[in-house]
Amino acid sequence: MSSDEDDYMSDKILAACTSNTKTKDIRPGLIHNHSRKREHELAVKKARLDEEQKKKQQPALRLQEGLSTSLSSSNKGFAMLQKMGYKEGQALGKSETGIKEPIGLQIKNDRGGLGREAAIKEIQEFRAQAALKRATKSEDQITPEEYRRQMALKSQTKQIDFDLAKAQKACERLDRDLKVTYPIMKFFWPENRLPVDEEDEKDEETEEKEPEKYENSEKLEMLTRYLRSCYFYCIYCGTKYENAEDFQANCPGPSKDDH
Repeated sequence: MSSDEDDYMSDKILAACTSNTKTKDIRPGLIHNHSRKREHELAVKKARLDEEQKKKQQPALRLQEGLSTSLSSSNKGFAMLQKMGYKEGQALGKSETGIKEPIGLQIKNDRGGLGREAAIKEIQEFRAQAALKRATKSEDQITPEEYRRQMALKSQTKQIDFDLAKAQKACERLDRDLKVTYPIMKFFWPENRLPVDEEDEKDEETEEKEPEKYENSEKLEMLTRYLRSCYFYCIYCGTKYENAEDFQANCPGPSKDDH
């Protein structure tokens, strides 16, 4: 070995290696820069979320693919139609006046029952009619029949208030049994039973603003309609019926006079 070359086992070489390891970690596979490490973690997290999102979308994509694909002779129902003389693209029926395409599917993503949705739609229609009625009616246009009706309502105020309070309590109990966190309209529940933080607790089906002012008789009518349509419940019978058939057979009618 020449005198100009350093011995690889000498103290000089070992000292140089030791000093390098103090200033820089040379272990493989590690990310030492904090920003790069953060970017790496975010990239891994994003990739994982993208993969989960793809898995969630796969059923909907497969359904959409199936709905967009025409039936072929491999389908048993379609094969039976062909044996009876049906041709692809032909309308159904002897006179070919029926439908040409299968009835479409309506996918339901929320947890609300079909009865509740129908009740909500009915209430919305009633509100629209009541608003139109108030907009087109003035004091000068009140007929004698309307005047007598208003006088009768004044004499029935106490009874209406009592029935409204009873209906509100029943509505809150039935809604909460169905895991409803906020009523369709504020007056459907007793005022002191509404959630404290209204803006955060409102159901997505509930409107954010309810500027309309209703008489108690209108409130009672809307509330009784909702209870009957959604829950088969009659406030005058004080009974929740098992189903529509039981309701129609045993409840005398929707009004107090029917009972």
